[in-house]
Amino acid sequence: MLWIVTGGIGCGKSAFAMRFAVAHGREAIRLVCPSWPSDGEPGELLKALEKSAQPCGGDDVAWTSFPADRSLADRLNRINLQTNPFRANLKVVLLDSLSGWLRREVADVRSEESEPGGAAEREKNGADGRRDKPEESAREFRERTERLEASLDRLVRGLLDFQGRRVVVTEQASAGLAADPWERWFVRALAEANRRLADRCDGMHLLVSGMALDWKGLRTKRGNADHENIYPKR
Repeated sequence: MLWIVTGGIGCGKSAFAMRFAVAHGREAIRLVCPSWPSDGEPGELLKALEKSAQPCGGDDVAWTSFPADRSLADRLNRINLQTNPFRANLKVVLLDSLSGWLRREVADVRSEESEPGGAAEREKNGADGRRDKPEESAREFRERTERLEASLDRLVRGLLDFQGRRVVVTEQASAGLAADPWERWFVRALAEANRRLADRCDGMHLLVSGMALDWKGLRTKRGNADHENIYPKR
């Protein structure tokens, strides 16, 4: 089964997702990364979590944590293959969060050095002879976003194909007035990934100021006698 926990930044998604996870399993695997790349590496967050108090669930739930880093899709596949099929219903995987993982991937790709732009670029050098960082060309932007789209698609397919219970935390994609092409790409890519997961998920919870709304589930109705459930195959 697949559940989605979504909402804005700081709305309480992580805390709710942890409580939700322990209510649906006795073994919990937490895949975590910072919401923002500037908050540190996934491994650093993992160490901080290990030093903190035991996650919710107490002794009734066995927690294992791993960083949600660039190898996340491969780790999901390994967990899937190594899980005892007779104990699959006792295990729940919590990804916190898809949006944080994608934001980190974008930051890593953007930090790659661009190719020098020749004489026009050299004119931007400072008087002390130091070369400014070359601007990203349209070709580089296209190549980088194509790589990111492939990585994101592989991760989403891994989440959808995972045989077991999983909870995915993600943000509601939104953008302001910034004309930055990377912000626009991030919003579109995250929104598309969210829609793919939402279309196949068994339940979705929207967090607003710490309050959870049951956005998709067996009790979500159209409001008429012919279509009691808004989603097919329920």
